[in-house]
Amino acid sequence: MERAFFFILFLLLADAASSHNYQFTQPVPVLVNHVGPYKNPSETYDYYDLPFCRPPAGVQHRHASLGEKLEGDHYERSLYDIRFEVDINWQVVCQLHLLKDEIATLKRAVKDQYYFHMLIDGLPVNGFVGEMRNVDGISTEFMYTHLKFDLLFNGENVIHASVIGEQAKALDRDELTLEFSFSAKWRPTDITYEHRLDYLKNEKIFPHELEIHWLSILNSFVLVVLLTGFVVVIILRVLKADYARYNRANATGDDTEDYGWKLVHGDVFRTPQNCSLFCALIGIGVQFFVLCFLGLFLAVAELISPTLPGGSVYITAIILYSLTNAVSGFVSSGLYSQIGDGQWAWNIITTSTVFFIPFFLISVILNIIASIYHTTHALSPSTLVFLLSIYLFVGFPLTVVGGIAGRHMWPPYEPPCRTNHFVRAIPTPPFYRSAPMQYFVAGFLPFSGIYIELHYLFNSVWGHNSYHLYGILFLVFIILIIVTSCITIALTYFQLSLEDHHWWWRSFFSGGATGVFIFLYSIFFYYYRSGMSGLLQGSFFFGRILIVCYTFWIMLGAIGSLSAIVFVRTIYDRLKIE
Repeated sequence: MERAFFFILFLLLADAASSHNYQFTQPVPVLVNHVGPYKNPSETYDYYDLPFCRPPAGVQHRHASLGEKLEGDHYERSLYDIRFEVDINWQVVCQLHLLKDEIATLKRAVKDQYYFHMLIDGLPVNGFVGEMRNVDGISTEFMYTHLKFDLLFNGENVIHASVIGEQAKALDRDELTLEFSFSAKWRPTDITYEHRLDYLKNEKIFPHELEIHWLSILNSFVLVVLLTGFVVVIILRVLKADYARYNRANATGDDTEDYGWKLVHGDVFRTPQNCSLFCALIGIGVQFFVLCFLGLFLAVAELISPTLPGGSVYITAIILYSLTNAVSGFVSSGLYSQIGDGQWAWNIITTSTVFFIPFFLISVILNIIASIYHTTHALSPSTLVFLLSIYLFVGFPLTVVGGIAGRHMWPPYEPPCRTNHFVRAIPTPPFYRSAPMQYFVAGFLPFSGIYIELHYLFNSVWGHNSYHLYGILFLVFIILIIVTSCITIALTYFQLSLEDHHWWWRSFFSGGATGVFIFLYSIFFYYYRSGMSGLLQGSFFFGRILIVCYTFWIMLGAIGSLSAIVFVRTIYDRLKIE
């Protein structure tokens, strides 16, 4: 078991990036990756799907690592012969005679603003296939036949690379013979190899945008701190008044003041419906919290970055998810041992499947769609089986181990109030204190604190803007957790004050309501900000967003429920029930 586990980790961490040193005139590898529409970076196709100059058959292929496959990268050899520190004024790559169908393919690519992606010594390089021009009042497609490479070096290392398309040729005939060429210009720089990715961090961020970003985050932070402080102070003052009233009523024997949350003490610790599912969701939510915390910590420490080739973010996510399954089993089984009915084996099975099965089904559906459209994001059946095996032989066993540990290690809990045999009737609340209004408030307030950061994240994931402000993202994540916890506690108190003792699931839905707001924002972003359209782009966008929102719904729901559990146990532990 241990050998298989470490063998899987070895395979996942293979192909790690390493530095490359070059001597004068030594070839610098240029690998081509994919092409696709600029408006949707997730829709990508093989580079040689377009009629470009390609090496002989059997030479251009290169084995892709697991991380590259998950990221949709399929790097292949190219004919661009770039030599270290050797300037090239003009060098012909090849001549292609294009027929009608090939020209039509290029026209569609230019019209849809296709860009190409390359890798020069591990540095990502992007450029457009062509451009649209107005010729005699007619919109005509022009293709770039010459690529101009601009490269920076320091000592024996390549520091930066960029490319510009030139020599545009009109695609206005049924047959064309095009000559493809390139040039390369080397320039020295003082930037060291360790900091060469700083170009990627800053190329999409302008000073005024960064200043606006910081001001927006500061504004959200101050708003959240004031809101949280206000909620905490109000709840503490109200609770103090409640305790004084209840203690005075107990001392005098007068029951006239006995109202509010004290009246439901005989029902508040009643086992919730679908207890096994409830505890499973709590355990998975805590797992996601640990996973996000560790992932953001590694990003802040610059140990992982989406700009690094090889799919390091995907590999890290797989490893962390597999290992943290022990957390979900431990928390779920431990909580179930306190409030459940003893069917702990079924609880572990629920914990193992309630997230993974929807996630796997959506992934398979998206993979089928990607295969139909022949995009680079289509995974082979062997890759899918390999990923499933990681969960079956690593994730699931760790869930079972964590569940067994939680069942025996969690301390028993005896409620301070005896549960009545008969369920107390719940008064009808006013509409502004009903469950839907509570969910709206519980979701809107945390969402308002993360909206700005969510905007930048969406532009990064579904656009071409670089995002590297992980310190801010980590701060916003902490703010989100604190606000969700505080607002759920406040709403749980208001619910109990209305003598409504169905607080278990209500606290979970209140905490997870932010995930619904994220999904609503994603709909707005897709139709009014992204420019994406069609079945392929729509299915990939909403399929992945559903997974993200489901994850946030579970994680924040667990945070809200655990906060409410601690709060309810605390206030009733201090209450003297005669």
